[in-house]
Amino acid sequence: MNLGQYQVVETLGSGGFGTVYKARKLGQDSSGRWFALKVLTLGEEVAVDGQARLRDEARLLQRLDHPSIVKVEEVVCLEGRWTLVMEYLHGANLTEIVGRGPIGLAVALNIVAQVADALHYAFNLVGEEGNILKMVHRDIKPSNVLVTTSGAVKVLDFGVARADFSGRESDTGVHVLGSMHYLAPERFEGESGPESDIYSLGVVLFEILVGERMGRCAPNSRRHDAFLQTVRKRLLDALGGAGAG
Repeated sequence: MNLGQYQVVETLGSGGFGTVYKARKLGQDSSGRWFALKVLTLGEEVAVDGQARLRDEARLLQRLDHPSIVKVEEVVCLEGRWTLVMEYLHGANLTEIVGRGPIGLAVALNIVAQVADALHYAFNLVGEEGNILKMVHRDIKPSNVLVTTSGAVKVLDFGVARADFSGRESDTGVHVLGSMHYLAPERFEGESGPESDIYSLGVVLFEILVGERMGRCAPNSRRHDAFLQTVRKRLLDALGGAGAG
């Protein structure tokens, strides 16, 4: 099918707010560039807030220039549907990779280090107004981290990210947004800072090392401390003495 000036050849994934397609521009030869189109779902329930989030995501990504953050080309309206046009990345996300088995310690640490560097960069980037963006991703999880066939690590989906920049349209501060199994305890109290992304990234590290989900945290501090004790034991059981540090 065609969407505006793009020829869609494959569906890459879908979610509550839209579908991501692989596409290329009409008229280009077979050696031309591929793009990923994040197309907003039609419907009243996502029409207003979804459009605002998509445009906010585009504004954020256009400010970010980091090798481990997906690059955005533009946000356009194609046949009545708001669309985010991004670089196409050939590879697999961590959910798909871990589905084949846990990742070795050295490789897992390297992947997480690159994600951490991207998050550090985005949080500390100075915006056009001269202020620090203080961007928090708020949805770090295995399916939002992709490893390309060339070995590059890319952080995806900034649709619920929060940052200090003018022109923001959506109000993401009034909802608990993100994926429940990867939320830090303070997120259930409506708080979200860089430490929340760090917690989520730690959950991702556990999952790719052990090969199974860590489990949902408990907002209650005493229950959460007990939960973390079981997490540490599971991790040590999986890694053995060599992974204790």
